Amino acid sequence: MTSKKISQKIQKAYKIHLLTEGERPKSIFLFCKALKITETEFYENFTSFEQIESDYLSDAFHQMYDEIKQDDQFESYSVREKVLSVLFTHFQTLTEDRSYILAITKGQSDMKQKFFTWKSYREAVLEGMQDILSQADEADNIPDRLVLTPRYKDVLWLNVGFVFNYWMNDTSKGFENTDACIEKSVNLCLDLLQKNTLDHAFDFGKFLFQSMRK
Repeated sequence: MTSKKISQKIQKAYKIHLLTEGERPKSIFLFCKALKITETEFYENFTSFEQIESDYLSDAFHQMYDEIKQDDQFESYSVREKVLSVLFTHFQTLTEDRSYILAITKGQSDMKQKFFTWKSYREAVLEGMQDILSQADEADNIPDRLVLTPRYKDVLWLNVGFVFNYWMNDTSKGFENTDACIEKSVNLCLDLLQKNTLDHAFDFGKFLFQSMRK
């Protein structure tokens, strides 16, 4: 059996176990024994149960983003429209597996810690957001702030985490409140990234300083 097939077998078995048992396997040893694979085969694909969860979310994001970029219209969107489109589509896709995701996060009182363990998911989202931000033009009005510019993608990652937590607790019909949360939070994030009063004040102060040195 190829490594890819073993990986898929592990992911499928883990998902079924969570959905049917309502909790993680007691140990990797017992999980492997039930699956009739060796622990070596497990560790050649995953380092922990957390990585299985993270890779599921990472794969879901990568697949969604690759598909959405195939839309010719997406290329003409502004940065704001692209981020909104990506988040709307991402959470619509996750809704198809909502029971699994709720099982993954069951009993997690501190989602900040959970997001810290989902490393591959974080990397996937950061990569996607950086790709979108790199396409910004003058119309998007997102200035280069030296030290802060490389952290823009982190702001959008934190926003994904915020929406994720909101979505898990959303009881509105069709998750319409989550849609509203996405729109309002993304608009706030992009407004904060755009050129604002502080930028103008800094530019004016820089102008005065340079003028006084002449």
